[in-house]
Amino acid sequence: MTLDRDTLLRLLKPLLTLLVVGAGVFVFWHLYNYYTYAPQTRDGKIRADVVPLAADVSGRVEQVHVRDNQVVRRGDILFTIDHVRLRNAVEQAEAAVATARATLNAAERENRRYQALSDIVSGQQRDDRRSTAEEARARYAQAIADRDLARINLARAEVRAPVNGIVTNFSLRPGAMPPPGSP
Repeated sequence: MTLDRDTLLRLLKPLLTLLVVGAGVFVFWHLYNYYTYAPQTRDGKIRADVVPLAADVSGRVEQVHVRDNQVVRRGDILFTIDHVRLRNAVEQAEAAVATARATLNAAERENRRYQALSDIVSGQQRDDRRSTAEEARARYAQAIADRDLARINLARAEVRAPVNGIVTNFSLRPGAMPPPGSP
């Protein structure tokens, strides 16, 4: 079986068209990736991920452990916020927990006493003591939550590098008071 010239041209035209379209798609895809993910200028080419850092807690910067253009590894301490005030806040919160616990114990004892005297005291007084005990439970739970928050703040007083990289545009100095959340 021989192919004459017309049959051969009829078979080659669609094949050649598909080949040209495929080459065009390939070139377009590479150009799109190149200009989207590696923008460049006449002066240079840059490709970088920027990770802005911010302290979760407010306070005076106690120590700065890095300098501008320093290479850091993930987990390295960058700077620390004043530990003295944050430790004091934890101690105050623990004292508030102890006070709330004592108040709760007293309110529950009084509630049990009034509930046992149901035939002597009025229903209003029993309800008042039950409400006082419930409020004391709520204040105790709030004091525990405040203490846990104070402990979290103390733990987050050390700002650590979240990723490996190079510190740039870094101008923080000891004694500064950066607001929480500002990079």
